[in-house]
Amino acid sequence: MPARPALPLDESAGPVAVLGAAARLLPALPAVVGGYVLLALVALVSQDAANLLSFPVNAYAVTAAYRELGGDPADGNSVGVRVLVALVAGLVTGAVVLLGVVVLVVPGVYLLVRLRLVVASVMVEDTGPLEALGRSLALTRSHFWTVLGVGLAPLAVILVVTLAAALAAGALPPTGSPDLAAVRGALRVGGAVATVVADPVAVTANAVLFALYEEDTAGGEPPTAA
Repeated sequence: MPARPALPLDESAGPVAVLGAAARLLPALPAVVGGYVLLALVALVSQDAANLLSFPVNAYAVTAAYRELGGDPADGNSVGVRVLVALVAGLVTGAVVLLGVVVLVVPGVYLLVRLRLVVASVMVEDTGPLEALGRSLALTRSHFWTVLGVGLAPLAVILVVTLAAALAAGALPPTGSPDLAAVRGALRVGGAVATVVADPVAVTANAVLFALYEEDTAGGEPPTAA
């Protein structure tokens, strides 16, 4: 069992507090920030390559953030093996969420929120793909709205930046049809900015959420920092 970190928050913390705690970690995690800058640059060239690269970047970010919080991940499989397991777990999660969307949109969104901590479970506790899904469901059981709020943060950044880029490029004229090429360019810019600005905070927040909720599911009181 990995050692759990001490946090100045408890499991009742809302999304703003969780995101604030995550943002305060980033100055001590320059490699995490650099990883997302690299990911944004790759995305401008190839979104498919960026999607593949996002798995190891996210896995490293959540592990580094958990360590920075004072946690000690389990020392079973190597980091490389865990990243591969996280990739498989991410694919399984995507399939489950897609099924929920196909059946009805609301179950897909619900599952997307409840399964947010799958990668964190793999990297911190060295779980298998299916075990990680169950672990994430257990961790987020009573915290749906907080996890949803944390997940909406990068989407809000994408929306604001994309709209600003589209207006600046004249993609959305007051009259007439939108310039589709300019709109696509604005989407790329919005995604790149969100990758650099919002994603490091959002993924680091997963480590904060995991650290908060693992105590809750263990039936103990979350420790507080001195």
